[in-house]
Amino acid sequence: MAVNPSGLGFGAFCDAVSIFAHEDIQLTKLHDLHKIGVTDTTECNYIVSFERRYPVVFVGKTDKIKSGGKIAVFKSAAVWAGSSGLEGKREEMETSLETARECGETDAKDNLPIGGVFLDLAKHLLTRSVKFHNNLHTHFNNELKKLVEMKIPEAKTLVLISEQL
Repeated sequence: MAVNPSGLGFGAFCDAVSIFAHEDIQLTKLHDLHKIGVTDTTECNYIVSFERRYPVVFVGKTDKIKSGGKIAVFKSAAVWAGSSGLEGKREEMETSLETARECGETDAKDNLPIGGVFLDLAKHLLTRSVKFHNNLHTHFNNELKKLVEMKIPEAKTLVLISEQL
């Protein structure tokens, strides 16, 4: 506690799943967490993110994924990549990630001591989480392209990519 006497800002220490806590609002859980002293919405979302088995941005709000099925973002290649001038889930997620990173940095600056190791660590984790997702999205695109070039039908290709997640 000597390094962070307020005890605030733990929501800024994110990973590839919890980074979305900076954009995803869980008001139903906020009421329950108020009872135990958590009053900040970001902190609430951060706690709730650990209850999730899979990232909501990929699978939707489900705790069950069947083997051999497609997850929400790979419902079709058009859903993932976009079509007819509309952005796909990949672009939506990357925009959301950048917003989450910016919100996370603001949260860290507002709640962590300036110049302390925690602030630097929080910024590092936010940046690494965004980079992880960007690399993962590139991997998915490369796999999709490679499998389609191998003449594997789109539906089967999307199941194979879903299985990777």
